[in-house]
Amino acid sequence: MPDLVRRVRQALAATAGLALFNLGQSLQAGPLMSELPGQTGYWTSPQGKLFYKTVGTGEPLVLLHGFNAGASSYEMRRIVAPLAEHFQVYALDWLGFGLSDRPKLRYTADLYVSLLDGFLRDVVKTPTHVVVSSLASAYVIQHAAAQPDRYRRLVLVAPTGIETLAVELGAPAGCRCYSACRRCWRFSFNLLVTPQPGVFPARQGKLTQRRPCRTSSARTPPAAGRPLRPARSLGVAQLAHPPRLGE
Repeated sequence: MPDLVRRVRQALAATAGLALFNLGQSLQAGPLMSELPGQTGYWTSPQGKLFYKTVGTGEPLVLLHGFNAGASSYEMRRIVAPLAEHFQVYALDWLGFGLSDRPKLRYTADLYVSLLDGFLRDVVKTPTHVVVSSLASAYVIQHAAAQPDRYRRLVLVAPTGIETLAVELGAPAGCRCYSACRRCWRFSFNLLVTPQPGVFPARQGKLTQRRPCRTSSARTPPAAGRPLRPARSLGVAQLAHPPRLGE
């Protein structure tokens, strides 16, 4: 029993020490600030305030960051200024990230689709270009399929979740197993078919456009022996008139 009490005291002391350390670090760091250029704005949703920056003139273009532990609009910092030379750029922090509010609620895909709908309706107001990263691509695709008139062009950067989110949580075990097998097969195929150096040019200050993926369950792998098509590098100025999806 004395040994248990000693361990509890040690755990409490360690927890208190970490709390004091975190408090000291937060006081030393000061308030969080966005390093992106442009004017600061807040859009008030039913769930809380969403932070965004806007800069430039022209057709609207919305930048949407991906989802990870430290995600924010800072992810788009290197392309905001070049794009602002041709567009009116909106760089948004999703709810729960960056400088946006972090309310205590259940964060679901439907919530983020609803937030996207409200932001485009109340802030952007006109059909827009969208550059979106990672898992957020699935939410944009779902909203664009329901309301295509809200969009001009979509640029998906490393999109994920487009197929997996289509499988409902309550789907039969067979459907979930089939989806998992497809993901494993695609991962293995990508490991085997590795592009040669130089096939996908990586140039500083340029964006890489890939052919849009099909979300249909009828997708098939490339035919055997068929060479992979190299991606095209687009300068920022060329993004003003990119090819339409599917071309």
